[in-house]
Amino acid sequence: PEQHVDGVSFQPLLTDPAKTTRDVLFWHFPHWFRPHLGDGASQPCGAIREGDWKLFDFFEDGRLELYHVGGGDIGEKENVADQQPELCRRMLDRLRKWRLDSGVLMPSLK
Repeated sequence: PEQHVDGVSFQPLLTDPAKTTRDVLFWHFPHWFRPHLGDGASQPCGAIREGDWKLFDFFEDGRLELYHVGGGDIGEKENVADQQPELCRRMLDRLRKWRLDSGVLMPSLK
């Protein structure tokens, strides 16, 4: 009971998809992950999925990647961040607010 909870259960959605909808999901992944030192390495980043769009915010270099996952790019192959600057800004603002509100820890060189 005293453990910090920073999310919500997906259980209702899995048991009755008609009962629960969720228009925004947030991810926080503040470290490197290199499975077997091969393909699939993950960089420290945060992400937000809002409707058909998914935005990645990479912590080390501030790079943004935006994918239209509900519009046919489910494999996140075509980064359209440069073509959608206002959408990126709005989604990034929402992601940053969520991080502040949730009190997540950010990577640091200290």
